[in-house]
Amino acid sequence: MNKKIRIRQELFPNTYTFAYKKAIIEEVENGLISVNQASFRYNLHRSTIERWLKKYGNFSKKISFMGKVSPKQEINELKLRLKQLEAEKRLWQDIIEMLGKEYGPELKKKYFPGFMQKEGA
Repeated sequence: MNKKIRIRQELFPNTYTFAYKKAIIEEVENGLISVNQASFRYNLHRSTIERWLKKYGNFSKKISFMGKVSPKQEINELKLRLKQLEAEKRLWQDIIEMLGKEYGPELKKKYFPGFMQKEGA
């Protein structure tokens, strides 16, 4: 055995090839075995297999194939919606201010009492 390989195996005994990791991941992702069963069968820790799944798995591809939105896409959509709602809120606040200037502060007190409280805060 090559000296470099032997030293590496002595220093890092739990190094696995990508093909080995991928084979285990495919079994778990295809539903042939669970993470617990893979852990028992291959004598690996559950967290190791879960880390491999996260790193090398095709979970996001499967979600998009099924027509669902991935968590990252959902977060981006929600951020965009939040920006739109904040702009809409600023517009309504400006409209209420203009109405208050034109018709007096009583209009704001009577029809927009929540706005008066938030404005002073």
